[in-house]
Amino acid sequence: MTLLERATQLQGNLNALTELDQRRTEIEKLEARRRELEDSHKALKETLSTVKAYRAALIPTQIDVKALQELRERTQAVAKAFDASSVAETLTSGRRWVMLLAAIKKRVDELENSCNTAWQTFVRQECIAEPPQVIRQKLAPTPENEATLMRYGESYNLLQQRTDRPPRTPEELGRVKDALHAIREVRATFRFDCPEDVAAFLRSAQSAAGASLDSLTQNIMSWLEKNRMLNQFSVRARR
Repeated sequence: MTLLERATQLQGNLNALTELDQRRTEIEKLEARRRELEDSHKALKETLSTVKAYRAALIPTQIDVKALQELRERTQAVAKAFDASSVAETLTSGRRWVMLLAAIKKRVDELENSCNTAWQTFVRQECIAEPPQVIRQKLAPTPENEATLMRYGESYNLLQQRTDRPPRTPEELGRVKDALHAIREVRATFRFDCPEDVAAFLRSAQSAAGASLDSLTQNIMSWLEKNRMLNQFSVRARR
C-alpha cells in the first residue's frame, strides 16, 4: 500500500470516528430532551388523573379547557417540526422547547391549585366533625356514651389524618369517604336524650368529690333504674 493510500485510509477512519462521535452526541441530546418531556408529561398525566378522581367523587374542580387545547396545539407544532427535521437542534433552537416545557408546568400548577381549592372546600363543607372534647360536654357520661365516645375519638383522629392533605388517587379518596362514613355512623349512636339533672348527677358521681345523696332525686332514681344503672353506684361516707 502506497503512502497516499495509507493517508486516504487514515482520513476515512478519522471521518468515520468523527461521524460516530457526532451521532453519539446527537443521541445524548435527544435522550436528554426525551427525559425532559417524559417528566413533564408524567406530571401532567398524574394531575389530570387526580382531577378525574375528584370529579368521579363529586368534588367539582375547575379546568381551563382553552388553555389545555392551546397546550395540545403547541405540542403538535413541536412534533410537526421534529418530523420534518429529526435532530435535536430542531427542538432546542430558539425558545420552542423551553416554552413548551414552561407551558406544561403552568398547566400542571393550575390544575393542582384547582384540586387543592376544591379539596379545601370539600373538607370545610362535608368533613365537619366536632372534636371529642366538645361532644363530651354535650353527653351524659353513661357507659354506653363513654364507649361510643372512645370509638368516636378513633374515627375523628382517622378523619383528621386522611383530610390533612389533598388525596391524589381514587384509593386515597375512597379512604377519606370511608372515614367520613365511619364517624357519622358512630355519632348517630350517641344518646343525647339524657335529662340535664341526670347528666349533672352522673358528672358529679364521676368527679373526685362524688355526688351528694341529696342530689339523688326521685326523677334521677327512676331514670337510672329504667336504664339499668342503679347497680353501678355505691354510697360512701366523706372523710
